[in-house]
Amino acid sequence: NKRRANVMTKDKVKKKIGIPSNPQGGAYIQDEIDLWEEIRIRKGHKQHISLHTNTETGNVKVIEPDFKRNPTKTLGNYISGRCS
Repeated sequence: NKRRANVMTKDKVKKKIGIPSNPQGGAYIQDEIDLWEEIRIRKGHKQHISLHTNTETGNVKVIEPDFKRNPTKTLGNYISGRCS
């Protein structure tokens, strides 16, 4: 991830934002480059989260697991588009 983030945040790639290209995903977009910039700042580490939705109430819980994928902390509870 760190190596790819370093490549994707270079000026060479930034100049290609919005320009049609041959890659399968199409043209680069600013959000994609911003994501790689965040990964580069984190030295290649990504933040993995899991979402748990109660389909009866609409409540969504956002949980950050540890490296073994065990839940460690709740990052937020969302109800009908509002954060609580």
